[in-house]
Amino acid sequence: FLRVINVIGNVRLSPLEISSRYPSPGSVTLEWYNYWDLQQRRTGPKMPVYEQLTRRYSRSVSPYSQRTLLMGPPLLIQTRRKAGRCNSQFSDAVVHKLVELGQHRYCQGEYDCEGLDDEFVQCPQADIDEDPHFGSGTMTFRHHPAHIEFLASMVNADQLVRKTPTSDAAILHTDDFLDSLTSEVEVAAVYFSVEFGITTLLEVIFDTTGGRVTGSFSVRHYVSLSSDLLILELALQGMVVFCMLCLAVDQVRTFLWFKEEFQLSPGYASASGQPVQVLRQLKLFMQDNFGLLVVY
Repeated sequence: FLRVINVIGNVRLSPLEISSRYPSPGSVTLEWYNYWDLQQRRTGPKMPVYEQLTRRYSRSVSPYSQRTLLMGPPLLIQTRRKAGRCNSQFSDAVVHKLVELGQHRYCQGEYDCEGLDDEFVQCPQADIDEDPHFGSGTMTFRHHPAHIEFLASMVNADQLVRKTPTSDAAILHTDDFLDSLTSEVEVAAVYFSVEFGITTLLEVIFDTTGGRVTGSFSVRHYVSLSSDLLILELALQGMVVFCMLCLAVDQVRTFLWFKEEFQLSPGYASASGQPVQVLRQLKLFMQDNFGLLVVY
């Protein structure tokens, strides 16, 4: 007789009475009177429900002593390639034999394996796959479409409920998130150092496009410029720009002085002659003014 109970919060029930038939109003009233004396001796909880809902409990908080903290949940980024026929004839023969064995062992009698043919096993192609995968579409990551998930969702759970083209609530196994069509997998996490004010981006990349899986990682540190650091950075940048301007002005002055000395000093001919004559004049000028021996 107990069909559905909709409650908000905790619920307290009197002793349950099991009956082989649905009780009538009279039998329910009789049971209520039979348990009346027992229920009167039940004064309820020591602390009323109102006090239970409004009571505040103290919670101990210890100081954070770690050097870094995680700024966001780590991400699992997957790049996939489109599926197609394998390029090797031997691979096609192996797939065909595999399909025959599967049909012989699992698709006999009352069992019908729909879709079990030579297209059942496919090889990755060169084009990037932008179709939805594992119940979610692609996002643009570094100018390429990728499937992005939380790392905790794929590691801590065996199954996820997602909306797929064939079902609004499909149960998907997290082990199927990565398969033979996966070309690259990246785990990205962002950390922040409270002591030094440095933001660190950690990336661990696994590439499967070659004959074997290759792994690599990168660690990038970023410092936010604010307050005194920003003022110091602007001052240093201004000094660099000022030094570059001084260097440019000095180069122009040196060029003008060289041009004037090259054309007007006695003992040197005009630079409008043949190229060999110009090189000779430049050699004499360098030897007389800088003590350099020019060989040409």
